[in-house]
Amino acid sequence: KKKLTPMTLLHEIGESSKQFQQKHYRQQQDAQELLQALLDVVIRDAKLDYSFTPLFDFSSKHHELMVPSLRIIQNAISSITPSPMSGWLGSTIQCCKCQHVRPIQNAPFLDIPLVPTSVPAYLANHRAHPSPSSARGTPGCTLQQCLQDFTSVERVRDVECRFCSIQVQIQKLEEEAAFLRGAIAAVAKTGEEAKYLQNDLKELECKLHRLQNLDPDADDDHNDDNAIIHDNINELLLAADDDVGTDENGGFTPKQQQKMERGVAKKCLMLTRRPSILCCHIQRRYFDPRTSRMEKCMEFVQFPSVLDISPYCAYSPRRQETAWVGGISKKQHSKKNDKLLYKLKSVIEHHGNAFGGHYIAYRCDETQQWYRISDSTVTPVSWEKDVRYCQAYMLFYEAIF
Repeated sequence: KKKLTPMTLLHEIGESSKQFQQKHYRQQQDAQELLQALLDVVIRDAKLDYSFTPLFDFSSKHHELMVPSLRIIQNAISSITPSPMSGWLGSTIQCCKCQHVRPIQNAPFLDIPLVPTSVPAYLANHRAHPSPSSARGTPGCTLQQCLQDFTSVERVRDVECRFCSIQVQIQKLEEEAAFLRGAIAAVAKTGEEAKYLQNDLKELECKLHRLQNLDPDADDDHNDDNAIIHDNINELLLAADDDVGTDENGGFTPKQQQKMERGVAKKCLMLTRRPSILCCHIQRRYFDPRTSRMEKCMEFVQFPSVLDISPYCAYSPRRQETAWVGGISKKQHSKKNDKLLYKLKSVIEHHGNAFGGHYIAYRCDETQQWYRISDSTVTPVSWEKDVRYCQAYMLFYEAIF
């Protein structure tokens, strides 16, 4: 086991990430990128990869004697969550016309990127430049408002809806089938044989049956029977047209793609798997079209010592706005749901502008004492007087189970 010092830690990080090698020590680096590089080293040691000399000792036989932070990491690591900061963000879409909801698509995350509320307002409406708000006065916004904006429902236009397309084609085929049945009945009255019409009706009914049993949300897994149908949805929907064909690569032509029904849809993001350690990344850098350069938003973001994330999670009765995501009934919404609480453990603050500056860390120990760490200087501070008023860049919350 190596002796853990700041220089040893930086050297180890530099071994796995070139941008943090010694020759780059005097260059400006981003705290979020450093965190990712540090996590790579910690997770490597947690996997007990003996091809490396470990920097962090996860091999202790006495689990209760292990440093608390290392115990959290070891308990969180699995095939699903490669690190204690790993969670899942889900996205889904609901068609405003047919109300069909697509299955939630999950993607892993290490931090949640949040934008202070004044930035999108400035960029959208060209209001006055986002100005710093007084930390000890009225806050510019709260962390909860930023999370609400991140997970809020947005309306998007020109969204392709396979369910609508299937229903339109089913209605068209049902009308054709009704016409053929009437023609067959009329021919039968004359005593003539309606063999060809009956064959057309049989073929039409077969096509109708396939469409009625078609899953518009079938996965793209070609080992699944649904996938075969999924790959041929366009062909089935356009089979009634005489000019249906494919391009030279076997794909669908632009004319075919236009046949799919499109319209307005609702889209939203939500937490589908919460991490042991939740990192909220306040993205203060933004591109200002007026100055054609990157700027830093100085807006104060008020953050709580205990955060409830249930309003931002999928299937939560507390998500009044997106009950359609999890198919939650109004009765379930009326029930009081347990909160999903997180305790603030650390804050990273950035002093400077969009092009450089200095990072300061605030850390809470097991006795609830906060410390301010600036390079090698460590100073005891107060939550009420100091920490809660800092200009947060990254916030680290630990789950309360």
